[in-house]
Parts: sequence; C-alpha cells; structure tokens
Amino acid sequence: MLAAVLGTLDFSSVLTSKQIMIFTMASTYRIPCIIALGAMCKEIGTIKAILLWLTLYLIGLTVAGLCAALF
Repeated sequence: MLAAVLGTLDFSSVLTSKQIMIFTMASTYRIPCIIALGAMCKEIGTIKAILLWLTLYLIGLTVAGLCAALF
C-alpha cells in the first residue's frame, strides 16, 4: 500500500525513519479493510463493530502521537 502511494519501494528515500516508525504504529492498530469491517458487523453486530473500529482508530492515533512526541 505504501509503495503504491509513494511510487517507490525505497521508503528511506522518501520518508525519515521516524515517519516510517509512526506510520507502522498507526497502521498496526486499525482494521485492515472494509471487508474486515463488514465481516465484523456480521459477526458481532454493527454497533459493536463500529465502536471497535473507533476504539482502534483512537488507540492508533494515540500511540502514533506518543511515538512522534517521544522519538
């Protein structure tokens, strides 16, 4: 995904190591795709799936923000 957006596989030529670490932390705590969200809605219910998505989104932003501030 990142290679498609940046247009290169050499990420260090486009991003700093800090940016790569923050991107990794932020993307670790998210639901990977809309299909996964749809499956979660079917398995645990729409309200719970949306609450889980929001919670993971906020955790990802918080962790990425803390990493950016600390490193």
